Amino acid sequence: MTTLRLKKDKDTPKDAYRALAELVCARFGADSAEPAALTEFLEEKWRVQDETQRQSEALRQAEGEKLKERIPEFDLGTELKDPLFEALLRTGVPLETAYRAVHLEELAAKAAESAKEELQRRITEDIRIRGLRVPENGIYANCGISLSRDVSALSREQRADYARRAARGEKITFTR
Repeated sequence: MTTLRLKKDKDTPKDAYRALAELVCARFGADSAEPAALTEFLEEKWRVQDETQRQSEALRQAEGEKLKERIPEFDLGTELKDPLFEALLRTGVPLETAYRAVHLEELAAKAAESAKEELQRRITEDIRIRGLRVPENGIYANCGISLSRDVSALSREQRADYARRAARGEKITFTR
């Protein structure tokens, strides 16, 4: 890039402006012989540049509104005050990517907290559901039918019942 420097003892302001005009004309391919044409040319360039900038800001604003729907704490005005965020946008990084890059630690902490709360909720729900479930047969030592009987502990009625059943032909065994 060429820089223009005034030398106080050699150049007058008129010469400096002429040198500046020649630099601009050389850069943009304009004619330096017509000052009015150069002025129009520069004004048109600046107008196009301003219009492009307004369009990109409107686009950025619309993109910011969409991002705010997904990330409620996002505020474009606040973020643009951050030099790192602004630098990322100037290099062409998308708005959401720039936001996530600048706030990576905060977003990671929030995601970890959310995952922790979800896990706690699931564990609590699992415990609650298990408390409501009817226990299945055979899970506990004191549930279900006992397969072995202590014959000496049978009552007179139980012995009589077993005797009747055996008389009808039922095979009854007592194991230990």
